[in-house]
Amino acid sequence: QAACHVAGMNVSTEVTDKLVRCLADNEPSVVREALAALGRMKNAKVIPDLLKYLGSQHREISHAASWALLQFGDKLRIPFHRIDRDDHATLLTAQLVQLEAAPSASRVLPTFPTSWPHEPRLQRLLINNYAAVQKQLSTLNADEQKHFNAVLGNTFTSLTSLLQHEQATDDIFDDFLTRFVSVEFVRQQIGTILSDNNQPRSLRSKILTTAARAKMELQPEWVASLLADLDATDIVVRREALATIAAIPSAIFQPQLTEIAASPTRPPGDRLTAIEGLMNLQRSLSADSFALLVDQAQRGGPGEAVRASRLLSSASLTAEQLINVAPILPVAGPQQLNDLVLLFKRKLAPEQASAFLTGLENARSLNSLPMIEVSEVVKSFPVELHDRANSLLDRMKAAEQEKLLKLDAVVELLKGGNAAAGREVFFSEKAKCATCHVVGSKENGELLGKRVGPDLTTIGANRSSKDLLESILFPSATIVRQYEPYTLVTNDGRSYSGLVIKDTSEEITIQQSTGDPITVLRSDIEELVPSTVSIMPKGLDEQLTSQQIADLVSWLQSLKK
Repeated sequence: QAACHVAGMNVSTEVTDKLVRCLADNEPSVVREALAALGRMKNAKVIPDLLKYLGSQHREISHAASWALLQFGDKLRIPFHRIDRDDHATLLTAQLVQLEAAPSASRVLPTFPTSWPHEPRLQRLLINNYAAVQKQLSTLNADEQKHFNAVLGNTFTSLTSLLQHEQATDDIFDDFLTRFVSVEFVRQQIGTILSDNNQPRSLRSKILTTAARAKMELQPEWVASLLADLDATDIVVRREALATIAAIPSAIFQPQLTEIAASPTRPPGDRLTAIEGLMNLQRSLSADSFALLVDQAQRGGPGEAVRASRLLSSASLTAEQLINVAPILPVAGPQQLNDLVLLFKRKLAPEQASAFLTGLENARSLNSLPMIEVSEVVKSFPVELHDRANSLLDRMKAAEQEKLLKLDAVVELLKGGNAAAGREVFFSEKAKCATCHVVGSKENGELLGKRVGPDLTTIGANRSSKDLLESILFPSATIVRQYEPYTLVTNDGRSYSGLVIKDTSEEITIQQSTGDPITVLRSDIEELVPSTVSIMPKGLDEQLTSQQIADLVSWLQSLKK
């Protein structure tokens, strides 16, 4: 490695050849240093050798090759004819390097791949390269500019097809459309699709909302089509139109959204969507909209309660409205409570601060809140409320310390976990993990486990051993969003606790930790409230030995791809 560095100071042919041979070394650090040395030498004859490492799986080597090529500055002339057009990693990185080194849009333009890359990373790189060429548009002649516009138009057409077949993600599509919505060929393609009623409605909606966010002017025929769909007899069409209109930050649809938000005959979900659309225009809430959000946060179905709380948390509330949010805190589920506390992170009047404390002192989901979040709110409270605030924090601290003591008693055992044995524990009758969680699939596509709780197929990639241990020992303290449990009580006294897997205006379907899903008519429901208790069984540390828990954590930690 040191020899390669020193050799980079020598520009002789013999030294150059030795450095090129170093590129074949098995040690990545040697390859990186050889690439850097060759870059400093700026010998054009080694450019083809440097190109071979642009698409390296080792990111540091790829970066070193890019750096080496950039040292040539405006004299860089990458021989694109030597790069395989199907080697997208090398080709796209070479394009980016060439464009950064010098104005070279005319050289790069003919080299764009004709097929769309499969990897999201390379898809983003291609879009970045398009953007780099667009910045150098003035260096292209009229024919080249026309060709580039056609490339972008064709890419948009390809992306719409790939999006429908789930071969391109929404964020990739949004990125492309936001950057190039001003390009005439792209705008023509947008107009063609939006004017074609045979195109999938979901695609038209996606294009329209993204184009509107990118400040593309809405054509009168598009607006008329959406308004017609808003009055369609098909409820699915109506709701898709409403969702699209709500996502468009335009005052054009404000009268319709205001009417729907205030209509007592509309389903609560539709009214919440309309309020969300109005909040895209202004964060303040009318008295009627605020009243609906409070009502739904307290008494709405699972979906409506969470949505209403989220909307409240992002609204600009008056002092009076904020006080009226406090009574929601005692009945809020963990997810709702986390959202609503955000509203109180500002300077509060004494009566607001007192209402906040009253709400949290009686909150059924208090222990789901991080203590630091509450501490941030109460630290600026008036002196007369300090005792109450400190008492609340002491309660939370005691619960947290109890949890930590239990964790510390087991965490040392994790070092001796056996992953193979942990797999047996996962599928055992005693642990019953597979009754709610999926961990991949068999060769025939059959799922390993049941999709009730979170999918654990790659859980080890983003959760530490200690996080996993905490989830096992304290399942109710680490409830994942979208998997918040509910307790349903019927008019005749039956009670069910589990995940709501279907929620319509007529019925609720709830999946308990065992057995088949239970469907109950809304007219038969006396109470439906968020539960603070996870459907994941508590007390696994009593049913399993410490070694079995360590084995289970070890196996879950191994699930990374």
